[in-house]
Amino acid sequence: LYVRAEEETPEDKVEEKVEEKVEAAVEDSSEEDAEPEKPEKTEEITEEKDILVLHSVNFDRALSENKYLLVEF
Repeated sequence: LYVRAEEETPEDKVEEKVEEKVEAAVEDSSEEDAEPEKPEKTEEITEEKDILVLHSVNFDRALSENKYLLVEF
């Protein structure tokens, strides 16, 4: 089983904290000006081209569900 881990940068952490405060401002802006939203990180393990996409939220689940993981950072 091959796994690709998404790197979580300090910018991602800041974005998560600020996201709630910005939501109200984004609602007021038009759809043309809005940037595409990043998918929310959940415990669900997604797969792209037969490769699991892991991040800080779902990594523990992947370890508990799979006997072996080959991880590329």
